[in-house]
Amino acid sequence: MATAPDTRIRQRVLRWNAAVGACLVLTARIVLVQQNTSDTVRNPLAGDPAAVPAGGALYIQTCQTCHGPAGQGDRGPALNTPTLSRGNADGDLFHTIREGLAGTQMPPFARLTDTQTWQLVAYVRSIQGLRDRPSAASAAATPVEGDVAAGEALFYGRAACAACHEVNGRGGITGPDLSGAARQPAAALRQKILNPNAPLPAPGGGRGAPPPSTVVVRSADGREIRGVRKNEDTFSLQMVDGSGRLHLIDKSATTVTLVPGSLMPADYAARLTATRSFASSPTLLERVSRWLTQ
Repeated sequence: MATAPDTRIRQRVLRWNAAVGACLVLTARIVLVQQNTSDTVRNPLAGDPAAVPAGGALYIQTCQTCHGPAGQGDRGPALNTPTLSRGNADGDLFHTIREGLAGTQMPPFARLTDTQTWQLVAYVRSIQGLRDRPSAASAAATPVEGDVAAGEALFYGRAACAACHEVNGRGGITGPDLSGAARQPAAALRQKILNPNAPLPAPGGGRGAPPPSTVVVRSADGREIRGVRKNEDTFSLQMVDGSGRLHLIDKSATTVTLVPGSLMPADYAARLTATRSFASSPTLLERVSRWLTQ
């Protein structure tokens, strides 16, 4: 039979457990509210006129190699579109920049401060929709002569473009995904085919993209791997070689260098005749990509 002190002790324990449970529930609710708030937060620098140029400078340093000098897209998707496929809210952009996108070529930029990240968000906002303005739209819509079917046959056949590039999920992963290539003018696509080592100019003038480069890794026993960088930190490197194979590199046991030039073959002008069938290669990218983005 329980004594009075035992009963009081049990009552105190029950009250203590109830208080702890209430605190845990309240804490969980606060965390959930904070998470939801961070996911929908608006850019605190949206009204700061200095944020856009500051974000533009950061963009040149960290983003334009993949997304193009004016956000028109290259290795990464275009950012000059009215909406973005991975979330269009300010908070979505912030988290994408800081945390990256798992399973894609988008790495995290965790070293950027909150202010720098919001500046990048402000800059991306400033270039959104540029693709669909009359001058850009008319340039992209310029008709391209050629046989679409012949261009597709070249892309997946003799030209071997699909060994490195994909369109609509079909093809390789070493080079940029070309599903959205219709956002670029046909002249830019033709330049990339004929002279892949030349950087694309910025639409409307201005500073263009940096020259392409290739990652070269040499091991202690003399083996060499050439490819493109997917992600990198102080100690390791993730890269894909020309065959599409992913390599995880320990930088302490290898030598990692960047050499000028693209992995893309530079002899397509000789390998493909400058006939109507060659002209159809850009047409494939233009027509298929335009159909995909409708």
